[in-house]
Amino acid sequence: MKFFPSGRFAVFSLTAGVLLFLLGLACAILWSLAPDWVDDPMPALRRHTPVRIWLDRAGREVRIERTFDAEWRFDTPMEEIPESVVRVILAVEDADFHHHSGVDYAAVLRAAWQNLTGFRIVSGASTIPMQLAAMAHPETKRRTLRGKLLQAIRARRLVRDYPRDVLLREYLNRIPFGGKVYGIEAASRYYFACPPSGLTLPETALLCGLPQRPNAHRPDRSPDRAKKRQKRVLAMLERQGVIAKGEAEKMFRAPLKYRDFTRAADFQYLTRPDEAVFFFRKAAKEARNAFRIETSFDREKSDLLLESLRRFTSPDGIGPRDAAGVILDNRTGEFLAYIGSVDLKSPRAGQVDAASAVRTAGSVLKPFLYREAVSAGLIGPDTILLDAPLRFAGYMPGNADGSFHGNISASEALTLSLNTPAIRLVAELGTRRTAQAFASAGLLVRPDPAALKSGLSLALGTAGHSLEKIAAAYTLFTGRQKKGTFLRTSDRTDGPDGDIPDPASAMIAWILSSVPLPGAEVPAGWKTGTSSGSRDAWCAAFTPEYTVAIWIGNKDGSSVPGLTGLNSAAPCAGAVLQALYRRGDEYSAILPTPPDPRFFEYMKRCGKTGLTASPACPETVMGVRAKGIPVRICGVCERDRKPENRTCRILRPKPGVYKAGDDDVVQLRLEAGTGTDVIWFADGEFLGKVSPDDRRSFGPGPHTVTAIPESGGAPSTVDFAVE
Repeated sequence: MKFFPSGRFAVFSLTAGVLLFLLGLACAILWSLAPDWVDDPMPALRRHTPVRIWLDRAGREVRIERTFDAEWRFDTPMEEIPESVVRVILAVEDADFHHHSGVDYAAVLRAAWQNLTGFRIVSGASTIPMQLAAMAHPETKRRTLRGKLLQAIRARRLVRDYPRDVLLREYLNRIPFGGKVYGIEAASRYYFACPPSGLTLPETALLCGLPQRPNAHRPDRSPDRAKKRQKRVLAMLERQGVIAKGEAEKMFRAPLKYRDFTRAADFQYLTRPDEAVFFFRKAAKEARNAFRIETSFDREKSDLLLESLRRFTSPDGIGPRDAAGVILDNRTGEFLAYIGSVDLKSPRAGQVDAASAVRTAGSVLKPFLYREAVSAGLIGPDTILLDAPLRFAGYMPGNADGSFHGNISASEALTLSLNTPAIRLVAELGTRRTAQAFASAGLLVRPDPAALKSGLSLALGTAGHSLEKIAAAYTLFTGRQKKGTFLRTSDRTDGPDGDIPDPASAMIAWILSSVPLPGAEVPAGWKTGTSSGSRDAWCAAFTPEYTVAIWIGNKDGSSVPGLTGLNSAAPCAGAVLQALYRRGDEYSAILPTPPDPRFFEYMKRCGKTGLTASPACPETVMGVRAKGIPVRICGVCERDRKPENRTCRILRPKPGVYKAGDDDVVQLRLEAGTGTDVIWFADGEFLGKVSPDDRRSFGPGPHTVTAIPESGGAPSTVDFAVE
């Protein structure tokens, strides 16, 4: 019976064929364009970050930290994954990986036939790119047609946009191996306590069989299931020719060297924080949170620093409870040790990093002021400075022992930490130049002389600084200024002339090393500091190789009776330096000392002032100065011949009350009757030398101006008011 005439059937068949062809063509075009219609899976995949690893200066792992998802996942480069692992994982998961376009169509047909004829899911056809797509979008892991279609499209985009070795590396670092263990590196170390390069082929076969059902086949929980899965993988390898025939059974019977599962894995121990944790945080910040950080950390030096700090604190006693310290390599600028807390578990701010806390540094900053004075030619080591009372708007700074020494050499004034000579030096240098000198040493982030006002904060060290910054600044006295880094660097300047200080810095280093450091036999330059109220004790000590900086006190800022830099921080720094050299480090160089011609030269100085002698100086002796920096010529002896030149009296302004103008200020000239230059102060602010034609504005209220003869002598003060 005919339903269609032969002619009509031919037309129908042709039409149906054309329609099917067009439909197939449309599907092919849509399939080819489909990768452009989905997002790149790689960014979503890489949001699951690997663990962060810190390496010490010898390249050993010293700390590991899991990121936000708390998974053990290492970022292992392909060159560290052996070829045997790659061959086995490809044989098990995607034998045609290097040839398909993201979807293995032959495997899809085979799996479909097996599943249809078996009336159940017998096998899958997911390729490595499809598995990566599923990892990036876990919602597509459910075995639905839509989910598999999205996986296939995203897999094709991955293959199109990324090289095969990139995809393989991502896969090997991300496949699940049970629990929180992801990637071949984490799996080999977790189950066998070795890197992938240390795996035997039987161990590799066992691990590569886990990803299909990782939690069901975990060897630490289900060793029998793991062995059964290993047997199937070995048989598969034998069928595919990856291993020789007959080898599968031998490898199955080979013993597996599991690690001791009753203990944590080696990398899990490295997550436990210790007192060096602040070092690692600093390194991560400097490395911009990279996942593999090569640091300058030295475990032995960190431990000896912590041990020394703990000896000088009393957590349960009446002494200082807290301490911090750093060790810095002067040749490279690398921090070798950084301890911000002596007890992380302490309920009293144990988690606070005292090494980066900003605190009053005291006299530990005076060497930078004296260095600038040497650079300016104001002083040499024998220049006589005046240590006598000064008053600033009702405040009279004194010395730690409550006494004044009168005329004293610059080197003694520095080593004794005298305050009024430092204030007078700031007056001569000016607050602007002094602030710039501190800023160039990294000790002022925002050098604003106007905000510093009187300059007392510069002279007395009352401006806040951190131990970390002070240690880096002290490298100036042993060579080229170092910023300080927590990362490993090859920028090393060994050798006698590789990294030497400038002459002014060498002069200060010589002065600071003239007194032995308590507790140390090695020669070192050092300086202490104590904040007001005995709240902070500081010491910075240095040799040509190392700078050690110590802070001792209480993190809450409470005072400690009797605490000084000399009786606590200095012996602690000495103990650290002594231990550094006792443990094998050689003292390979000495600090600059006269008459080293690289840094020093002789001069004829005045026996009275220590300045460069003038023809009027009755007594001259030989002295030293920084090479290439002439010390100013003595003018005191010439003026001393005329006694009238030694008096100082303020002529303007006069005492009394001044009427302000419409702008609420009054303009006044500053003038003193004296035969020498004077240094001016207004309401405690350093003005330096002032031209007679200059005028200064004063607003409503009481005011005090002071004039101090530059060559010494009694100051003159006038009080007045503006209404």
